[in-house]
Amino acid sequence: MARCGPCVKSIPHLSRLAEQYKDKNVEVIGITDEENKELVQRFINKMGKDMTYTVAIDTTGQAFVGLPQTLTPVPS
Repeated sequence: MARCGPCVKSIPHLSRLAEQYKDKNVEVIGITDEENKELVQRFINKMGKDMTYTVAIDTTGQAFVGLPQTLTPVPS
């Protein structure tokens, strides 16, 4: 977890977006491919109030299947 610098850097921005649009039925969801749930939870706890959105764990590797080719997950 947190091996992607740009991902970590985006967390406060994504949290602000989640707060800004929560009344408009928009939900921000982070996706990680880290399968160790304890490691993910420790990272979320470490981020504290800077990370206010839900994080989903993609254990299948299918979260980004079907995205338009113009979108690239980070890290790619």
